[in-house]
Amino acid sequence: MKANLILNGNIDLPLIKTALNNATDIYAADGAFDKIVSLNLPIKAILGDLDSLKEKPNNIEIIELLDQNFTDFEKSLKYLQTHYQEIDVYGASGREQDHFCGNLHVAKKHILNSKITFFDEHQYYFLINSSATLNVPINSMISIVPFPTLENITTRGLQYPLNNENLALGNRIGTRNVATENVVTIEFQQGTAIIFVSNTLFKL
Repeated sequence: MKANLILNGNIDLPLIKTALNNATDIYAADGAFDKIVSLNLPIKAILGDLDSLKEKPNNIEIIELLDQNFTDFEKSLKYLQTHYQEIDVYGASGREQDHFCGNLHVAKKHILNSKITFFDEHQYYFLINSSATLNVPINSMISIVPFPTLENITTRGLQYPLNNENLALGNRIGTRNVATENVVTIEFQQGTAIIFVSNTLFKL
């Protein structure tokens, strides 16, 4: 099963409404609920320490996660990972960019525990620590960002392929490539990458 988690970041309401119109198992992290309440989505529960929630609704389960050593995202993620193998996340980027970087850090910490995919109005993105195959529309914009390094990476199905090369933050990264095939493969021996794909599925 898959959970849908909405964070209290930059929330694009048309995107959320389109993406989650028929979804189940939707969770809001703390104050994110206040931003999406007008959409009348079937929220399963509100998660977090509730420090930014304006008013507790009477008809939705409240799950308090009070450990102040972790962000609401990490607390919510750890809770959801006990129930779900796949988690789609909305509202992780935008606003304060340190939150965005922190959310990527959290995703890397938990990369082995579940499949985490982030969505915004421009892209969807996720972390990988082993080779991957992407099924995407031709002409999708794809970026491969080492986090922080990738060793011996080879790609197929991209306009500018990589052939047994190394990527590293502060040296070389693989941004703004283009899919020339519907199937893109990314193979590497060691490291972690953030993969960004243009979000044509939810373009409005």
